[in-house]
This record gives sequence, C-alpha cells and structure tokens, in this order.
Amino acid sequence: MRGRASVSCSTRGVARWPVRWPVVLAAVVAAALFTLPSACPARKTIEPSEAAAYVGEEVTVCGEVVDTAYLARSSSRPTFLNFERPHPESPFTVVIWPTVRERFDEPPHEYFLGKTLCVDGRITLYKGKPQIVIDGVEQIRVEASNVSGDRELSYEERILVMAVLGNLGYDLEYGSGQWTEEADSAVLKFQEDRELDPDPAVGAETLRELGRAVGDLTAEGQAEVLRLFLFGLAQREESGFGQ
Repeated sequence: MRGRASVSCSTRGVARWPVRWPVVLAAVVAAALFTLPSACPARKTIEPSEAAAYVGEEVTVCGEVVDTAYLARSSSRPTFLNFERPHPESPFTVVIWPTVRERFDEPPHEYFLGKTLCVDGRITLYKGKPQIVIDGVEQIRVEASNVSGDRELSYEERILVMAVLGNLGYDLEYGSGQWTEEADSAVLKFQEDRELDPDPAVGAETLRELGRAVGDLTAEGQAEVLRLFLFGLAQREESGFGQ
C-alpha cells in the first residue's frame, strides 16, 4: 500500500543539522534495527479462529481477509475486514473507523481484500464476535515473503529499512510502514547491487550493509530517514503500543 501521507513534517532547519550525519544516522539505524524488539513486550500470535479465547488480551492475529465492507451510508462509516470466512460466519473482524481509514492512501476494504494480514491489538467482543478496533495504520501489516529472517521486523524497523532503500533510489513507497512486493523486490535488488547472497529475508548481513549505505544518502535523504523513523515511534506511542 502506498501510504507516505501517513507521516509528514516540515524540512525547515535541516541545513542546520550537524555535518556528521552519516555517523549519527548510522548509529540510529544500527540501534533501531538491533534493539527495538526488546523495547516492546512480546505479543502472542494467534489464528483468527483462536481470537475468541483471547478476549481482553493484547495479541497479534494473522490470517487471510476473505470478505470486507465499507458502510459509507452509515452515520459512523465503519470499515470491516473479515477473516477466514465471510460475514456473519467470520471468526474474527478488524474494525476501522473513519479517522483511521483516512490515513490510508488506498481504501482499506479494497486493498486488504484477499491478502494475508497480521493485526496487533486488544481483542474485544461485539455482539459475541471477537474483533480488534484499529487505532493506527501501524497495527496492520501485509504478510509478504520471509522479509525478516528469524524474527519479524517491527513497524518502526520496516519504515527504517524501506526509507533507506527508497532514498537510495530503489522503486518503492515507504511512509506507511507496510511491507509490499515492491519492498521484497527492492531488498533483492539491493542485495544484488551490494554482492550479497540473494535472499528475501532482511537478515543481519543485509541490515549491516544498509547501515553502511546510509553514508551514500544525501543530507536531505538522511534527514527524511530519521524523520520517518521518529514519527513512526511517535505513532506507536500515541496508539499505546509502545507501552
């Protein structure tokens, strides 16, 4: 999903930032990519069919969206993503209210249909059916191929990796933090250009090379990478998922 509109801020003052940008940003990249997971509590990953057993708990639900609805004529205008089976037999539903829906650059009910998603949040019940009500776009991610090796990249890490790749000139959109097929292709092309073993996983070797590549970015590109990363952290804190 193309979602750069979800993160925006002024570039005023960038020229006054320290000249030793590559050193500062490389340190931020390294710290973020290798220490962020420990800052977030582990969240159990479950299937949609298990959601009813975890009401009131913070979990990650992964499964296929087989049915969606956008009630545009309703006063509350909700968007529903139904997992595994169409409504009303779906064992789990994601609810997106308009204030969050407007942060997506493509209609969620169209973009997510048929895709396998992982969704972070607290399971609640509505008319006896388990659901997660989304507070921020960072709670939803599309499951691509093995993009992260032994563990899954966090929302902030995905923004960081994709922002570095994008500013290096690879063809992908990266502001939303949602991993796409474009991101897979960019990773493989970066590995080829850097003479790394081709692998869709963003492992330690690729991450280290991305850290070195920060020095190849322009000052404006470096500023954007750090800005997006910090705004990603802010979104996580505002949604309550940094606690």
